[in-house]
Amino acid sequence: MPYALTFTKQVKTPDVDEYINDCCIGGDVVLDRLLPALRSRYGNDLQSNQDWSNR
Repeated sequence: MPYALTFTKQVKTPDVDEYINDCCIGGDVVLDRLLPALRSRYGNDLQSNQDWSNR
């Protein structure tokens, strides 16, 4: 289920050459910002999963 997110503070992404797939650029940075809030609501067992497939 896709979601649209808006940030009120700039989220800086690392060098795009560090990413394998274009669809993943900055995803880890966004996840690092969101995961603490998600864990506080849904529990500390919540984890991220890297998807290495080409989409």
